[in-house]
Amino acid sequence: MEWHLDKKIIDFGFDDEDTIVIDWNDGRRSAFDPYPYMKGAMEKLLDEDYLKLAYLTGYGRGIAWPGNLDFGVQLLYEASVTDNSEAPLPPRGPHMRWSPEALIVRLKFAEDGKILVDWSDGTVREFDAWNHASDDDIEKFVDPTYLAQARVTPERDAIVWPDGERFDAKTLYERSAVVGFEPSAKHLAREPFASARSCALPLAPKRRALPAGRGFPRVGRLGARERP
Repeated sequence: MEWHLDKKIIDFGFDDEDTIVIDWNDGRRSAFDPYPYMKGAMEKLLDEDYLKLAYLTGYGRGIAWPGNLDFGVQLLYEASVTDNSEAPLPPRGPHMRWSPEALIVRLKFAEDGKILVDWSDGTVREFDAWNHASDDDIEKFVDPTYLAQARVTPERDAIVWPDGERFDAKTLYERSAVVGFEPSAKHLAREPFASARSCALPLAPKRRALPAGRGFPRVGRLGARERP
């Protein structure tokens, strides 16, 4: 199948043979076998537990794993086989599908638009806000001062900024890398909301400028935007 820039991943899961089954925005369902590509740095995917930590990158541009490993949309589309099955999409790995019981506990901020989110299920996840921002709003998310204005909603089901920018819990959970486990988060989730407010790590004061004339984000092997 021929890939075009408008192709995006809607959702994906793993079948019993660890093939990645992908639903696309053009209505196609395909099956991608990752094993031929498990060479070099991608050999980490031979660990089934690590393989099942896969998550969807911003705007459906690829499937990624913790540690900056991923497959871009062009490879996933062209190297997969069309699957005409009408069966439900198979599941993702454990802790990779959000449920309403998973609440946001607290935030920490790093450079380059990264937000560390502690969840009530004990997972710690790294969300790349920069890579999920629209083209019109992307400049804000390379500004650490703006990033640190994020707050958890009282319901703990989203993070919001004073100007109305917002990421909901499902997006934050399912489109982020699991980077650790913090059992204390389970206890914090049962405490009054004040304990779950945002906190910021030291940030570099330098603001990174965007290049002039930035067009459509480059899609390469990693399927993600190139950072300025």
